[in-house]
Amino acid sequence: MRVRRVRGAATLLVTAVVLALSVQAAGSPRPVTKPKAGLPVFANYPMPAGATSANDAGEPSIGVNWRTDSTLFQAYASTYRVRFDDSRRPPVASWTKASSAYTPFNLDPILATDPVTGRTLAGGDGGLCGSIALTLDDGASWTPVLPCSLTADHPTVGFGPPRPESSLATDRLAYYCQQTYLNECTRSTDGGLTWAPAVPITGCSNLFGHVKTSRDGVVYLPSGSCSEGSGNGVGGAVSLDNGLTWSSYRVDGAGPNTGFDPSVGVGSDGTVYEAWTDGQAQLRVSTSRDQAGTWTDPVAPTAALHLSAATFPAVVAGDGDRVAVAFLGTVPGEHTADNGDDPFSSGYHGVWHLYTSFSYDRGRTWVTSRLTDDPVQRGWIDAGGATASDHRNLLDFIDAAVTKSGRVVIGYADGCVAGCAERDGTEASSSSAYGTIARQWQGKGLFAAYDKVNG
Repeated sequence: MRVRRVRGAATLLVTAVVLALSVQAAGSPRPVTKPKAGLPVFANYPMPAGATSANDAGEPSIGVNWRTDSTLFQAYASTYRVRFDDSRRPPVASWTKASSAYTPFNLDPILATDPVTGRTLAGGDGGLCGSIALTLDDGASWTPVLPCSLTADHPTVGFGPPRPESSLATDRLAYYCQQTYLNECTRSTDGGLTWAPAVPITGCSNLFGHVKTSRDGVVYLPSGSCSEGSGNGVGGAVSLDNGLTWSSYRVDGAGPNTGFDPSVGVGSDGTVYEAWTDGQAQLRVSTSRDQAGTWTDPVAPTAALHLSAATFPAVVAGDGDRVAVAFLGTVPGEHTADNGDDPFSSGYHGVWHLYTSFSYDRGRTWVTSRLTDDPVQRGWIDAGGATASDHRNLLDFIDAAVTKSGRVVIGYADGCVAGCAERDGTEASSSSAYGTIARQWQGKGLFAAYDKVNG
């Protein structure tokens, strides 16, 4: 939700830390430090100056159409089609406004692109029915659609195949979920044009992360407040019958979630990765290979970096053994606190950057990179929703997707631009939400078949 949000020991074999920075620049971004061979390199691409909703991207969504290689970016009610010229080193981005006339307003922006078919659903929460439109041509034309439920907050939308044993006369499904006093999901069997009645989800409460579907049709909806077992903790809901029914799960040993929503990504072989921020505001990741039945012990991908805090995890997976987690983090020496060291409330004085952690061995070892040269936020990142006093500019999440060649693409809001980004920038000036894409252009991605191509 844009304004009214109310929220309530790991082992790791090896963690490598690499500073692979890039400068935000109009036209031709450039890397600041030359990374080690094979490691992921990113460049940052801010929305063009003067673009509609450019500074209103507090809840950005991003998707990639594998058929056209277009990236779709949602900033509030505006959708942009972004193309990258990979013949340039680093690539250059061109942004084209591709918004729907049917969704000029929403309360909770959201977008998802089906990489296989190229369909994109974009819009957001419009009350009991989502204010959503569907495009089959990267935003050149749109059709209004109405996924409805009894709830009216914090929507998520996604695509995926049906279960292999399904008798549905379709090879792709769409899902739309919302939350207020209960969690509900509805599905579409015709690519998002029409929607079935919403199905309630029990066992998890409060807010949830983005819905994801595996290649064999299992649907996952991550949550930081699931009551399977004792107490509330990190887990989610899973559907094994194409969204007709849902059951809840808990991530073993995860404990409580703090700050914002967990995120899941599903590899090509069905391996599920869930990331969250634990009770000490540290990034944690766990893995399941049996459809959320059991989970590995949580690991700390950023252990060697000694972060003071992390938040906004966004998970994207490729091959079964490859996964990336994008997130915001701040390190010791860059912050002080007079609020009990809570990074999500007033009094925390952090200097936040965008990071990624990659694993190429199913989460056993990780390489972590900082992707921004200047801060994306100063101070705290308020998770208080309607009770927030200030610093509610970055809202609830960032997003990540993967290209057909395995490159990771991240949509995030830059909360510290212009004078705020200078050395003498202040917390008071960290109030923006400037739409930005961080895109991998070199190094090992999430599909091994393209390692030589990506360099």
